[in-house]
Amino acid sequence: MRMGLISGHGAGDCGACGYGYEEANETVRIVKMLDERLQDCGIDTVVYPYERNAFKDCNRGLGLQVDFSDCNYVLEVHLNSGRGDETGDDSIGGTEIYVTPREATTGTENLILEYMEELGYRNRGVKAENFLVINKVKNLGVSSALLETCFIDDVDDMELYERKFDETMNAIVRGICEGFGVGYTESTDNTETSEETGCMTREEKEYYVHCTYLELLGRLADPDGLATWDSNLYEYVDANIKQSEEYVRHQRNEYIRKVYLAELGREPDPAGMETYMFYGRYRDIYRDIHNSDEAKARRGE
Repeated sequence: MRMGLISGHGAGDCGACGYGYEEANETVRIVKMLDERLQDCGIDTVVYPYERNAFKDCNRGLGLQVDFSDCNYVLEVHLNSGRGDETGDDSIGGTEIYVTPREATTGTENLILEYMEELGYRNRGVKAENFLVINKVKNLGVSSALLETCFIDDVDDMELYERKFDETMNAIVRGICEGFGVGYTESTDNTETSEETGCMTREEKEYYVHCTYLELLGRLADPDGLATWDSNLYEYVDANIKQSEEYVRHQRNEYIRKVYLAELGREPDPAGMETYMFYGRYRDIYRDIHNSDEAKARRGE
């Protein structure tokens, strides 16, 4: 099987935005992971150049800049918008897939949505629209679809997306494989080290977050953050920190401000904070602040 992948937006078009996320960045992130995992399942992939914008290419009369004619299927990836839920209402906006009205069947698309629904996404169904890029692909005689992964402007959606990013990618790949009768191999390899990736591992990020909880609330914590691993730290944080009045009062936006104050010893620019007002990016924010020249100078490093 041969499959095409297109990351929506890019080339100066950020797409939809919400709470520190830009659609163009996330679609590239998704497509890169899908590309890797599809190949793990034995599927050949053709990826639209990340530096280009397929919609702009088609809209300006240039046409698709990749030949998808020998593909069995092409998936264009997007994130939805329109919810405007910046505080979280415990409701998931969900995921949906568009195909052209010329598609005879939607079995693969329904499988993708069903497997994503199992992870907690609301299944908004398969819909028919003549969207420009997938319509151009269909003109080649190739089945195509546009995935709206979740709502980028809904805190609940993006927290689910971040928390279950790996599982979400597996759900999409599983649906494609089963839809086309290809053997599915689930990827569970998240064991890369910080030396290999050049940044913190997921465990290190989580540990740093929990140490920060303790430090910001005046509780006992390892002053070096990552010097030791305490297997009881998660349990302690859940029982004593996340249930405390201080944490509830300062979670979300105010909590990020406290991180800046603790790490940099200064009041952050309120306008600049808008980029960092989302829970799903706390771990990366801590890493960036903690490793910044300003934070190191304050620690005397």
